[in-house]
Amino acid sequence: MCVAHRPPVMQMLLVLSLLTPGRGLTNNSSTTGNACGNMTVHVCVNTTGNVCGNTTVNVCSNITVKVYNLIHNPNVKQEYARALVAGFNASVNSTMTAERLPGGVKLEVVYVSPGSKGTMTPYVVLGELKKEKEKIHNYSTLPVMLGPVGDVTAEHFLPVLRRTNIVAFAPFTGSSKIRVWNKNLYFITASPTAELLALLRYAVTQLRLERLGFMYLQGVSFGDEEYRLTANALSNIGRELCGLFTVKSSLTARADKGEFEAAWKKFAETRPQGVIVFGSPLHDTKEFLKRMQTEEGMKKVHLLLPSVLQLITEDTYKETVGVTTRRGKSPIYVSGTNPLAKDTNYKAIKRFREDMQDYLKKEPAGKHHSIQQHHYDHNDIDGEFMVYGWLAGEVLKEALGNPVWLKDRKTFMDSLYKQRRYMIDDLVIGDFGGECEGMAREHGAACECNQGGTVVYMNRIEDGHRLFPLKDGSLMLASSRCYRDMPQLYAPLSGVYVSLENNAIATRATAAFTDGASALTGRGQLGHGDRFFLHRLTSPTGGAVRALEKEMSERAVTAVFGVVNDAMLSMSNVVFIDPVTLSPRPKVARRNVFYLSPTLEQQLFVIAKNAATQGSDAVSALIRSKDAAGIQEMVRKVAKVFNMPLDTTVTLRDSDRVSGRLPPDGDVLLIGLAASDIEPLASHLDKHPGVRVFVPFFDFALLYDNITSAFKGRPGAERLLFATNLPHWAEGNAMSETVRGFHRAVPDKSKWTPLALLGFATGRAIQSLLSRMGEVTSETLVNSIFTQSVITADDMQYGPFSEKCDTWDAASYLNMEDCIVNYGAVRIALWSVARVFDPSLPCVAEAATPSIIYEKRGFLGLTDGQLIGVLNGALFILVLAIAGSALMLSKIFQDARDNRRAPKEPTDPVTLIFTDIESSTALWAAHPTLMPDAVEAHHQLIRSLIVRYGCYEVKTVGDSFMIACRSPLAAVQLAGDLQRCFLHHDWGTTALDDSYHEFELQKAEAGGYVPPTAHLDPCVYRELWNGLRVRIGIHTGLCDIRLDEVTKGYDYYGCTSNIAARTEHVANGGQVLLTRAAYYSLST
Repeated sequence: MCVAHRPPVMQMLLVLSLLTPGRGLTNNSSTTGNACGNMTVHVCVNTTGNVCGNTTVNVCSNITVKVYNLIHNPNVKQEYARALVAGFNASVNSTMTAERLPGGVKLEVVYVSPGSKGTMTPYVVLGELKKEKEKIHNYSTLPVMLGPVGDVTAEHFLPVLRRTNIVAFAPFTGSSKIRVWNKNLYFITASPTAELLALLRYAVTQLRLERLGFMYLQGVSFGDEEYRLTANALSNIGRELCGLFTVKSSLTARADKGEFEAAWKKFAETRPQGVIVFGSPLHDTKEFLKRMQTEEGMKKVHLLLPSVLQLITEDTYKETVGVTTRRGKSPIYVSGTNPLAKDTNYKAIKRFREDMQDYLKKEPAGKHHSIQQHHYDHNDIDGEFMVYGWLAGEVLKEALGNPVWLKDRKTFMDSLYKQRRYMIDDLVIGDFGGECEGMAREHGAACECNQGGTVVYMNRIEDGHRLFPLKDGSLMLASSRCYRDMPQLYAPLSGVYVSLENNAIATRATAAFTDGASALTGRGQLGHGDRFFLHRLTSPTGGAVRALEKEMSERAVTAVFGVVNDAMLSMSNVVFIDPVTLSPRPKVARRNVFYLSPTLEQQLFVIAKNAATQGSDAVSALIRSKDAAGIQEMVRKVAKVFNMPLDTTVTLRDSDRVSGRLPPDGDVLLIGLAASDIEPLASHLDKHPGVRVFVPFFDFALLYDNITSAFKGRPGAERLLFATNLPHWAEGNAMSETVRGFHRAVPDKSKWTPLALLGFATGRAIQSLLSRMGEVTSETLVNSIFTQSVITADDMQYGPFSEKCDTWDAASYLNMEDCIVNYGAVRIALWSVARVFDPSLPCVAEAATPSIIYEKRGFLGLTDGQLIGVLNGALFILVLAIAGSALMLSKIFQDARDNRRAPKEPTDPVTLIFTDIESSTALWAAHPTLMPDAVEAHHQLIRSLIVRYGCYEVKTVGDSFMIACRSPLAAVQLAGDLQRCFLHHDWGTTALDDSYHEFELQKAEAGGYVPPTAHLDPCVYRELWNGLRVRIGIHTGLCDIRLDEVTKGYDYYGCTSNIAARTEHVANGGQVLLTRAAYYSLST
């Protein structure tokens, strides 16, 4: 405890320096002083360096924290400095300050005037400390600075900070150069690198710019590293900058006029749609911004700026306002490191506003500042600086929360890095951490991290100083990354949905679909979950195609989702993912259209099968569609498959009513349901219990509210039927993983509709697809769907999709469209509307995947089967005449694909083998004449071993094989023999080995890779490698086994196939990788 007499007191100094420009600063004022100056903290200790001789809070009663305000920079407007200091003072003077500081600890602010040249230097601070009779090299003091302002100023302060063990608290800098691990710098905002990533992400994912430029200045240590990072990030997603503006500049002089003009002319010729401006806030950057906003041809170019350039945007706007009002102006977006003062969605901002109002009431504009009440509501940039200052004060109070930390400056500095996280209401700053030992980093510790900001905000600037938050632009980084490499930006899928504004049904349907799909769009957390984006395009129904074409000419559009009309679906230059058609129509058999929901044809097969099973004598059809003739023919063909006679088929006009056209009993197909049909239909079903009516799924989903309102509590709900592959969207405690995820993402039960779940399931399918994609364009999306073939997301499955035609199949020759399988709905069940109201009711027909097979007449009146027999016979004779060897290969292929060898029992585990040739793309590019023979030999070797071990060739995709085996031992033996056969095969050339050798060396030169064999002696190398290198992955488990109606072979779906494929993907050439399940299955 403290002794009775007062010991000599030494002051421990805490110098805090904020980034604030200002002039006319006064010294030694109280916390109500003006908004410019310097901050220094003095903490009282006794001569022994112990806090009152004890380490408990109650012992110390006289700790004074003097904050020296070092906020000044001649290149920064005084108004911003005053705003920042006012925010800090509002925090310090808050009524909560005394509650949050330990007893006996108080804050006192001292303002420091800049030096004779108007700059804040270390010598100015040293001189101020001498006024307090402090010895700066006396290590019983604790100086810490809040600031300083600017990268160059911070660099000037660093030697003194290191020598004296001082911490610069919340320095304000603009580039990445100064953002490195240094215990003397304590940043509370996100880094410039994070701001750059937020700007780049916004340009690519929200603005969807195809041509993006970059601007920075050379020679000022600002922007060089950011330019390199931008180029690398774009390269990773298959993009590049369209242009670069850069000139040599300096802090004291402008760039050479001729050099500036030449650089500008060259840059303007690249015609950028947007520019990331990462120049230092100097005259040359200001001149660039002025030209971007005034020169013809640039006025619509999007400008993306880091927060530090807010220092010059208002002046730039004022200088160009006359020109921009005549010619228009460039949209300007700016990143931010804290929320705006008007963004009351945050609890912290609400408290800031209360503290700010109280402070300005107590200290009105006058001697110490010129800020009026509610000024932060009228000038958003000033308000943003106020919030920054307020947050600095809040963090400082938390940092001083324990007097034990104030014992001496080393103790205080160390305390700042003891895994510190500051929670300012709902804003989080941190984690801060020092040097780590052992596995601490791997176990989640923040190591060597002196920056705490993990969120970047995005705002739109208007009138130079008005900021408007852009929620879709926010970026959230994991605090554990800190100074690791710049987080990877993955290529986004830029989806578009069209809101047909003059169609009420379409508008409601679009809103419901996006309720589910938008829950999965990117939220700024990076990774594969931040790759799917949906953007709204509004158009009248008749102008949808023109609107889409205009959008595609100006922005990136990967695919169209949601509601479409017939005119849109006729477009062949855009990809459609599961189009929701406003009226029934047959599927579009083109490679740019993909169906995840059951096609009308699939639904008819499910319905007709049920009608036949129930012993229906005949089916009537009422059809309302622009393609009524095509649908009628489809109905006739499906009915014939199931020997189901058609009673009557009636084509309805849009104005026709169903009243009087429905039979008194039997099954009815009502294709093209209208809202006006629903009440008469409900009444008819109530009156005639022998009638069942089938409607297409989209007819039901588009009129969901009308149908549920009309049929609730009525007996006819049991006999209004539709087919779907969706689980129940509104089932509580659902077993479906998709539904559980949907309910978590969309907690509002009023939005639990079939179209909302469809949107969510579509989004999950896209996320699953993207996880295995690199570059994303419309073409790569199409290719990826066909290559992956089967898409699995949670408990939903789609596929197989296929566009490969068998050239030996006569039917393929006659109708190439039949070779494109662009529909993937499986497990389609038949529901009644009664089940919509009560999920516990069983389906009318359990889920099944229909086989779409017709018997149709073709050329010369022959059925396809007869025609195929004739042509195949002729082709068979031709093949015999060409070569006997071809028969041998064909025999091997048929044996490998012999369905008798296929595992078929769904309750028995299947062992799946996936193979792939390593670097096959590069090999094809290097040896286009050698690879066909090499791949042919590769296929022969694999197929011969498949036959030998009694396994089954499921399919090939390019040069990859998927093989199914009943026996895991046979699978492993097959894989081992494959590698040995490849090693000992006579490939007839060493060119393949030479190329693999070169690939290894090239990868090593790129950095971060040690070639495992390329540096070996050539003799040893030849013993290890020979010819094609194949990687193999094996996994054992249960599969969803189905007979594919296209290939007439068996296929295997589910987690087992996915894991086997991923196992192969992580293997190297020449390796066989087994999963744990496959390994343990060898002992059973």
